[in-house]
Amino acid sequence: MKHYQKLLWIVALALAVRLLVGVSLHLGLPLYGHADEDDQAGYIFTDARIRDDQAWKLASSDRPIWDAFSRKFSSDQYGGLLAFSAFIYRYLSPDAQRPLILILLSAIVAALGVPFLWMGTRQVFGEKVAFAAAWIFALYPESVLLGSAAMREPYLLTFSAMAFYGFVFGVSQLSAPKGYAGVNGSELPESKIAPRIWLALGLLGMLLVSPAIALAHLVIFAGWVFFTDERRSFSWKP
Repeated sequence: MKHYQKLLWIVALALAVRLLVGVSLHLGLPLYGHADEDDQAGYIFTDARIRDDQAWKLASSDRPIWDAFSRKFSSDQYGGLLAFSAFIYRYLSPDAQRPLILILLSAIVAALGVPFLWMGTRQVFGEKVAFAAAWIFALYPESVLLGSAAMREPYLLTFSAMAFYGFVFGVSQLSAPKGYAGVNGSELPESKIAPRIWLALGLLGMLLVSPAIALAHLVIFAGWVFFTDERRSFSWKP
């Protein structure tokens, strides 16, 4: 139980730090930042400002949300995050453009990746490595900065952790002998469907936000299965 309490503290800290940085930058940049358009609007990333403006324009228009995937919008290469932002504005903030809502969502999504990474890493490498990974995931400076803005990276990181968790437990269930409890006695979930759902959700999320990242994960997972197959005599080291 103690390790779950510690994990909860890491998640709460990850959320709090990103919210603090995000709100501080959004409110402080217009007052203390440079005279450029990004700072005066409260954005540290140009991509976030342009995508936010286009999301509001799309949300306040009569066009369907899936127009975000058309070539009309240059702010989002693939359209997934733009569509999500426009959806949030249209149905949660139809009367005004409120960038802090998107900052809040980025912070929440980034923090939610911590338990998925912790569970997957614990299953493969043990509890000590899992907590080290969770702390790095939660407090790595660039991750904090990106997670405090309406950027793709916090979503990609969490979808990646989600897919990693689903993949690790899915492979464990397929290859584990009867009664196997994993590293450090961590139990495998009874349902064989649940890990596959998390794997599918993680890959689907990455596909919407950045298909190239989803493809890279598929290659990595396929390589993991190939090189850890005990029936192969070929060493994984090369």
